[in-house]
Amino acid sequence: MIKHILSFILGTFVMIIGSFWVIPYTLEAIDSNVSYITPDKKYFSKLYEYDIKLWIIAILIFCIFSTISVLILKSPDYKKNKSTPVKK
Repeated sequence: MIKHILSFILGTFVMIIGSFWVIPYTLEAIDSNVSYITPDKKYFSKLYEYDIKLWIIAILIFCIFSTISVLILKSPDYKKNKSTPVKK
C-alpha cells in the first residue's frame, strides 16, 4: 500500500514539475529562437501564452483520465458471487 502511495506522489510531482517548469521553459526557448525574425515579439509572445494554456489544459485532461482509469482498475470485483448470509 505504501508503494502505491509513494508512486502516486512521485508521479504527481513529476507531472507538476513538467507542466510548470519544463514545458514553459521549452516553449520559451523555441520562442526566443524564432523571435529574431521579427523585431516585434508581440505575435510570438501571444503564441507562447496560448501554448502554455493548451499545455495546462492537456495536463489537466491527462490527470483526470489517469485518475478515472486508476479508480476503475482498483475498484473491487463484485462478480465473485460471494454472498453474506442474512442474520436473523
